[in-house]
Amino acid sequence: MNLLHRAVFAVRHCLTNEESRYALNHIKITADEAQATNGHIALRVQTNGIENDAFPSEVPGLTAIKPVDKDVEEIRLSKQTADKLFKALPKNGLLPVLQNAYIGQDDDKPVIAVTDLDSCQIFRTEEVTGKFPDLDALKKSEEPKARVCLDAYYLNEMCKVLRDFHSLKQGDCPVLFELWEKGDCIVMSARNDTGQKLKAYLMPMDFDEDEFRFRTPEELEKEAERRAKEQEEQDKAEALRQHEQAEAEAQEENPDALSNIYKGDDVMTTPPENVGLKEEAPDPATDDEDPDRPDRGLASSHLDDEAEDE
Repeated sequence: MNLLHRAVFAVRHCLTNEESRYALNHIKITADEAQATNGHIALRVQTNGIENDAFPSEVPGLTAIKPVDKDVEEIRLSKQTADKLFKALPKNGLLPVLQNAYIGQDDDKPVIAVTDLDSCQIFRTEEVTGKFPDLDALKKSEEPKARVCLDAYYLNEMCKVLRDFHSLKQGDCPVLFELWEKGDCIVMSARNDTGQKLKAYLMPMDFDEDEFRFRTPEELEKEAERRAKEQEEQDKAEALRQHEQAEAEAQEENPDALSNIYKGDDVMTTPPENVGLKEEAPDPATDDEDPDRPDRGLASSHLDDEAEDE
């Protein structure tokens, strides 16, 4: 199974509080996504495609946690456990992987772990016998009649208005959405118990349809491979940077270590033999013309002796 990012646990808000509907008060987590529903709202959130291997396992308390068995198709989490997991995971940090929860196995039972590298927290999953609703049945094979993109922040602000305008009785807070041409604002109409009417105009946003499309398992696998390759390149670049930094620091500690070989009064004034210098062969054309050669006198004496013998 993939790691569970902090954002996955946002689906906990639409779980039912009715104990009799035990199949609807737990989050269903599969290899690629998390699902939740209360019978009125159904949510599906894909994981970010990061596999369990990316999680730092060499942490006190995590070494005993084994990878979850491949035959485990799903696990269930209660709203209480999801609340604790969401609070335990950081919003940001130096290591983005720590914003994820690790699905493992302890005593042959699935568990979920989070860590800050100093310690870890282990959360137990729940065993639920009820059958979770098939959300795949809600998928549509045909193209939608219309698409509109709204800013979640302003949509939330609109919900605050509706909350104060309505009495917010469950099942008795109707809101009508109307859409005209592409690019036009969305019109929301509501009424309350006193007969007052409300109209809201919410401006749409530009969007790329492909950014909202659920990725297939094959696409998730390719994404994981791409991220692994990027991480490998980053590790190599970091290793090279550290190596260059170490060399620079060593040079700063003794900046004259190399230059003193060739200059300076206390070290040596001429380059030593065989220290990176290539020995040049004597030039026969000018060799005999050098009066300072040590063997110059010997060569002249030898020639004089040959002349007397003749």
